[in-house]
Amino acid sequence: MLYESSGLKFFPASTLQEWQLHIKNFSSLVDPDSYAESSTATAQDLDDFNVEVVDDVLVPVLTDSDPLPDLLHLRSRLGPHPTGGIITSLVREIIPLNEKQGIVVEKIISEVLSTVNSPQDPSPQKQTLLYVGGEGGVGKSQIIKAINAAMDLLHRKDEVILMAPTGAAADVIGGSTYHTSLGISLNHHRRTGVGPRVRRLWCRKSIMIIDEISMVDLSALSIINTHCKIARSLSRSSPDLFGGLPIVILMGDFCQFPPVQGQALWKLPRNETDEDGKIIWNQFKQVIILDEQMRQAEDLPYRNLLTRARNATLTYDDMLTLNSAAISSIADPHLQATTAIVKLNALRHVINRIQVERFARAKDQKIIIFPALHTRTRSSAPIDPPLYADDLLGLPEQGAKVPTPGLFLYTLLMPTMVLTNICTPAGLVNGATGEAVGVVVDPEASFHELDDLYIFCTKPPACLLFKPNRPRSVSIHPLDRNVFPIFPLETSITVKGYSVRRKQVPICPAFCLTDYKVQGATLTSAILDLKDNPKSRRQDSHRKYCSTYVQLSRLRSLAGLRLLQPVEMRDLQHGPDPQLLHEMQRLQALQLDTLTAWRTVNFG
Repeated sequence: MLYESSGLKFFPASTLQEWQLHIKNFSSLVDPDSYAESSTATAQDLDDFNVEVVDDVLVPVLTDSDPLPDLLHLRSRLGPHPTGGIITSLVREIIPLNEKQGIVVEKIISEVLSTVNSPQDPSPQKQTLLYVGGEGGVGKSQIIKAINAAMDLLHRKDEVILMAPTGAAADVIGGSTYHTSLGISLNHHRRTGVGPRVRRLWCRKSIMIIDEISMVDLSALSIINTHCKIARSLSRSSPDLFGGLPIVILMGDFCQFPPVQGQALWKLPRNETDEDGKIIWNQFKQVIILDEQMRQAEDLPYRNLLTRARNATLTYDDMLTLNSAAISSIADPHLQATTAIVKLNALRHVINRIQVERFARAKDQKIIIFPALHTRTRSSAPIDPPLYADDLLGLPEQGAKVPTPGLFLYTLLMPTMVLTNICTPAGLVNGATGEAVGVVVDPEASFHELDDLYIFCTKPPACLLFKPNRPRSVSIHPLDRNVFPIFPLETSITVKGYSVRRKQVPICPAFCLTDYKVQGATLTSAILDLKDNPKSRRQDSHRKYCSTYVQLSRLRSLAGLRLLQPVEMRDLQHGPDPQLLHEMQRLQALQLDTLTAWRTVNFG
């Protein structure tokens, strides 16, 4: 009875091996050389913003895989000598574009058509370096879709490469992380070369787009530039930016979170590599800042509130409006389907524990506790301090330092989040959310009932069955369509001075997420954590400003907003870094120059 009601399943080892091979082969459909079997990673190999497993387990996805309708019909109307304007007009029939979006697409496609040299020809040619900015919800990703569609019309879609700093951001645009695409180690200090896989990937590229550029630091931009040169068979010292790629587009909103480590592109450099990155960033003199809001288009008062949040000018009336949405209890049954967004992992763990229990009781289900497997304990201290099982099992996942939980709490169909990049084409990336639709149990595991709600299993899962919220047209026999096995990951963690190997599924409950994890998401409803903790040394005033703006801007309307607790005016009065304000003024001036120049030129 327990197995039926809890989704516990047994499969032979041969079936699990077939599933692992299927995931590997699915990855290899994109690039047969990109996948290397690797189930281990150290904390040093993991990124602090999102847990990125070492480069070789990720897969380059070249472009958005969503099929577009009517491409054959549109191609028949291209004519023998299509112009950027004609192609953009055709694309507009299937992808709506406002004025600025249309100008960008027409400009880029006109530049593509005017490129005389073939993409792989390294000889000097005109280069377009463009920054596209704007707040969340103004349609930056719409430009990516339109450029993809236009290049597809020209049978040149393979010339486009899409990248982002994290797996979740890359999944949204149908791309890959820049670490994967360029063979860059997550440890930037580790000098790496560029293998034949990467060189093949880049040999015919003419357009590179990097989304969520706000999360890329100055040193990373310098490293991306260097690896582009090598990938395109140029020397590191070549003066050609990004290996002479004809078109490089950076997209993002600098009012969202800056990099966790390193200097944001708008900050002053701290070292030589930063200085190189700053020089590169300042070469992006063509700037378009989108300003037609689509996410909150149906709620003008809320859109105005967001504008004030972005400008750090929230009013007393705004505070009253927000406080009117404060909840009385996180356990309110009416909030069962509402995601909570908080600032600190410690609070996230508490809320997830409460919500797992509430979810299980509402569905009359059990909660099964799966412990991580810990091995190879080693201490470098002269006198070994005592290390207890409680120290290990009680340690939850904590980003890069501890990427998997000591105890994984599971109940059937609970919302879950993937904690590492597993298979990019399948959307199994760090930050991907979905449902836990079952667990394949280790055949050597036994179960012990603790009380009327909790059952303890003696082994971690053989794998968890995960159904992502962003569906893929994939089936793995005999699983249901769009269900993927998530296998345990083995990582090195440090506990009380000991180096320990932990084996656990890289999954956690997703009733509550941190503000960092929801950056880039669009939510219908959410419980927000806007209350400031003045004693917190984790965040400066700028990051607190970013947290307020990021949380508020995830929602489509005020109707979906709830507050975890009431706020005071001092909680809402954090502002952006003065360096960012200066940078935004510079970018606005560059946009005026860009629009003036583009509007006086007939792109063709």
